[in-house]
Amino acid sequence: MLEQLLKENNGILTKEQLTNQVVSYDELGGAEQNIDIKQFNDRLYYVDGYYDHDYLLQLSHPDLVFSRDTAVKYHWLSNQLPYELYVTLPTTYKKTVQSDYSKVNMMYEDLESADIELIETQEGNFVQVTSLERTLYDMMQDKSCPMDIMKEIIWNYHQAPNINKERFIHYFGRWYHLEDSKEAQKLLQQHVSYIDTSFKSWKQVTRVV
Repeated sequence: MLEQLLKENNGILTKEQLTNQVVSYDELGGAEQNIDIKQFNDRLYYVDGYYDHDYLLQLSHPDLVFSRDTAVKYHWLSNQLPYELYVTLPTTYKKTVQSDYSKVNMMYEDLESADIELIETQEGNFVQVTSLERTLYDMMQDKSCPMDIMKEIIWNYHQAPNINKERFIHYFGRWYHLEDSKEAQKLLQQHVSYIDTSFKSWKQVTRVV
């Protein structure tokens, strides 16, 4: 029963599932089970060896979206791995986010659905991450981001197979407080003769913003 339950839930159990199965934490850790169960927080448990930190965090905070430097990692925009965790939460969110990272940077914003996408973790689970263009937009606003890292992010964005030109235009317009996408595109075309993915053109755009 226990092994089947763990298999169905990718090695993760909630406190409610344990209660429903009438299985205590002590029983889970019993030698007769030959399964090493760890406690992630007050409501989540996982099998040792199947630890997926970000997915467990997502389950703990369903409204959480991984953003900025953490999103850069998920989109493979830089080889530099963040030492801190960056997440965006709704403006009304009150819970504290606890993590294994040395520091958790929490931004509060009511993101649009188009700002978010699901990305698979290395362990095969899916978490919410800011979209490719939203991540680029956020990083270009981050004055603390080193120039060499920003150049790497821009270059890797240019190489990405899933560039969304409409969303890029949307954020370009947002930078200049233009609500109309046609106005944003017109302004963008003043700086590049055509909207394409040539590195020269994207460098011109990024110099402007």
